[in-house]
Order: sequence, then C-alpha cells, then structure tokens
Amino acid sequence: MLTQFSVPLQTHNSFGIVAKAHTLVRVAHEDDVLAVLADPVLAAQPKFVLGGGSNIVLTGDVKSLVLKTEVMGRRLVSESAKAWIVEAGAGENWHDVVAWTLEQGWPGLENLALIPCKTLVPMALNCKTASSRWTQSTYRPERPLP
Repeated sequence: MLTQFSVPLQTHNSFGIVAKAHTLVRVAHEDDVLAVLADPVLAAQPKFVLGGGSNIVLTGDVKSLVLKTEVMGRRLVSESAKAWIVEAGAGENWHDVVAWTLEQGWPGLENLALIPCKTLVPMALNCKTASSRWTQSTYRPERPLP
C-alpha cells in the first residue's frame, strides 16, 4: 500500500482544476484495501474512490481519504452461446478493455469504444444502458468497502 500526502489531482479531474488530495492511497491489489481497513487512522476517515477522473469536477482540495484505483488485469470469467462475462481491473483503461474484447473475438462493446475513463463500477452501469448487446452487468465485491 502506497500512501501519499498533499498529492496534486489536476490530471485526475475532467477540467484539470488545481486541487490536491490531503491523503491518497494507491490501490493496486485487494491487499491494499484490506490494509486501509486494518489501519485505525485510515479506516476512520471518509473515503473518496477515484478512477481516471474523467467524470469528476473538483471544486477544491479533497479532505476525504482518496483511494486511487490502479488495479490492473483482464480475464474471461465465463462464456455461453449468448454471452462472454469479462472481468477487468478498476485501473484498466476502458477503451483498451473494449479493444481487447474485440481482439479476442467477443463482440458487444464496440459501440462503447473511445470513452475516456478507467474501468469502474459506475462505468459498467453507464455502459449497461448504452449498449443493447451488453445485457447484464453485475458487481460482486469480494469484500465491500464500509
């Protein structure tokens, strides 16, 4: 777990507004989240989950603990005659995930290419409404955040 203080967030919000995170934890693995929850000081703080920042407008410094999602990895979870269930880490570039599914021969997300964001749960929910071919998206956290 990498914890940083007074971290500039200008490159992590839609309009490049100058702001900083008082405390930022880079979350690259599940163990990083568990370490935050095990730390009495960090666990007690309000949390702000930040992906790539493409749908975020900051109006000032973020006092909540910023959890910067940097989980990488992609895999096919299951497939059937009608669907491919794909899992992507919350730090993956969304367009790269879409391109990867197409390279694998798994159509359905091509109309969602070029969306400038990281792969996160809100993205999955937005994409569900945007694509008639993506018929089901489910978020099943192993250990949900408090």
